[in-house]
This record gives sequence, C-alpha cells and structure tokens, in this order.
Amino acid sequence: MQMDAGLDTGAVLAQSGVPIAPDDDAGTLHDKLAVLGARIVLAVMMPSPYSSRDSVEDSLELGRRLGMKVIERPFQLLTSYAKRA
Repeated sequence: MQMDAGLDTGAVLAQSGVPIAPDDDAGTLHDKLAVLGARIVLAVMMPSPYSSRDSVEDSLELGRRLGMKVIERPFQLLTSYAKRA
C-alpha cells in the first residue's frame, strides 16, 4: 500500500488479470486470484539505523525465497516524509 491524501486515489502499483471461464464461480475465481496475488506481492523493507546487516540480509533472502520483489528503503526516508507533513 502506498499512502495518498485521498481514499483509493493513489497510483496503481501493480495490475494483472485472469481469464474468467464460463463455469467459474466464486470459489474458482478466489483460487485463481489468490495465486495471481502472490505473484505480484511487493515487499518494502525499512531497516532502521539499529538493524544489523545480517538481519537485513536474512529478510532479503526470505523475500526472494517467497518469490517477492523486495525493495529496501532506509527508515530515515519515512521520517523525512513525516517532517514535511
């Protein structure tokens, strides 16, 4: 999720779709969409200045093993955004 001033007004960060078969129902669509959602998960890590390098590397490895795209952003970025608000 990316925060935005409005409700459901932010940028689309990822988008995908699945074909809907004539015999699909809520259960089969749920299963198709669950698999699809897992493929486009984006993880954002925000290690603090106190995070050990081993901890950060373990988190990055876990994300890779789960098939996530992992982005590492310093925690200081979050605090710099908060100061502007």
